Amino acid sequence: MNFQLYQVSYRMLEDPIYRHIVRWSDTGENFIVLDNTEFTKNVQNVLPRYFKHSNFASFVRQLNKYVLLG
Repeated sequence: MNFQLYQVSYRMLEDPIYRHIVRWSDTGENFIVLDNTEFTKNVQNVLPRYFKHSNFASFVRQLNKYVLLG
């Protein structure tokens, strides 16, 4: 299980600055990327700030891998 992925994802989702881009669902059981372009575009945006890459597909693969194994 990759706790670092979970911890970083949680911090990203809890940051109010990015709620217009990515946020928890209404139930709080999953999250929604509202703007994929802003989520991944450059170092000023969400994904590159929290992870070493800005590849959305890679991020989804990581999540799927660890959710299935977790």
